Amino acid sequence: MGAGGGTSLPGLFLERFDPSFLRRAAADIRAKVVLVTGTNGKTTSASMIRHILRSQGATVTGNEGGSNMTRGIWTAFLDVSPETDYLILEVDEGVVPHLTETLRPDLLVLTNVFRDQLDRFGEAESVAALLGRSAALLPKTSGVVVNVDDPLLLYAVTGCSCAEIGFGVEPQPEQTSDPFSSEPQICPRCGEDFHYSQQTIGHLGTGRCPACGWSCGTGGTRAKIIESRGLAGVDIEIEGSRASLAVGGIHAAYNAAAAVTTVAQLGIPAPEACGALASFVPRFGRDEVLEVAGRPVHILLMKNPAGANVLVNEACSDPRTASAVLAVNDQAADGRDISWIWDADFESLVAAGIPLFPSGRRAEDVAVRIKYAGGQPEMAEPDIARAMRLAAARCEPGQAAVVFATYTAMLQLRRGLTRAWRHRRADSLR
Repeated sequence: MGAGGGTSLPGLFLERFDPSFLRRAAADIRAKVVLVTGTNGKTTSASMIRHILRSQGATVTGNEGGSNMTRGIWTAFLDVSPETDYLILEVDEGVVPHLTETLRPDLLVLTNVFRDQLDRFGEAESVAALLGRSAALLPKTSGVVVNVDDPLLLYAVTGCSCAEIGFGVEPQPEQTSDPFSSEPQICPRCGEDFHYSQQTIGHLGTGRCPACGWSCGTGGTRAKIIESRGLAGVDIEIEGSRASLAVGGIHAAYNAAAAVTTVAQLGIPAPEACGALASFVPRFGRDEVLEVAGRPVHILLMKNPAGANVLVNEACSDPRTASAVLAVNDQAADGRDISWIWDADFESLVAAGIPLFPSGRRAEDVAVRIKYAGGQPEMAEPDIARAMRLAAARCEPGQAAVVFATYTAMLQLRRGLTRAWRHRRADSLR
């Protein structure tokens, strides 16, 4: 029908006509259940976990279409059979307490907490408290895999009755701070200023509160960045095993650390897990590469300042980047409040001299933001697929374009590309 991927519709029918289905299905399931949630990285982390488990011959299912609200979870349960070994579910932060109580998962994976969809969630502290309550609902036999570099998240789960399993990232030696961070840097225990010895993304890093002594960023399974290759990927080392990822940026190291730490609890050691990640293919919109007019175009999901800044740094550090589309929508799944674009580091894109194409429902707002960053935007183009083609046309051989897109902008681009493919296919069959 062209209305989407169809991954929510079965769950919608189940919610309406069989409200007790999920509770019955959860009681009967034999597979181990893993819930993955957090502000950034849950889709890629869950995909990496599934990929590693399948590389070991396990039968794995989950909401791989990306529908992470309740109806998408219900749909995923329809694919569970007695032969299913693992059910890996990416879960929206807002519904994870209910699902944790209902599903009683074996593992709850918490990636990070950042300001995101302020109109829906409020500040990051509210989301951290929500995830902390979810961890408290876990059975004592379960475990919570938590990013120990996130002070808000780490403090929220401290003291829960289940086992705490940590992961984090060691940045490259020259990185001691995040110069573009607009995240609050306060101690979650006492509210005083929090002091960092190293920062990776926003408020993530290694630090200690001089007032009360609370600290974060130590212990757990840690990924060490060996080499960053810009948009091409990043090489990391975890527990002495190297992995070359096809996804760039320090955020990819966090996702890999979360995945390797999680599968270790399921019996897969780091060498096997890291070996499997070498063949991991990014999901659509998460550093996926398309070819448009003979030029590579990288599609990057951008939805909050912390995530946007990492992606901007990734693009600016790659000499192949020749143009960029900034596609911002303001639909419910994006968050109606787009004020976060004023905290995103678009200044670095301007300083790099990259032609910038404003796009999406809020293309004009993006154009204004680029002007305040000191740049001269290209003509605002609400049609994202057209903006992408214009950006690709600016690339010389050997260069690449980048599309920074919010969630529904990314889906809009996917639908546009699918329609174009169908039209070309129909023409070729005539």
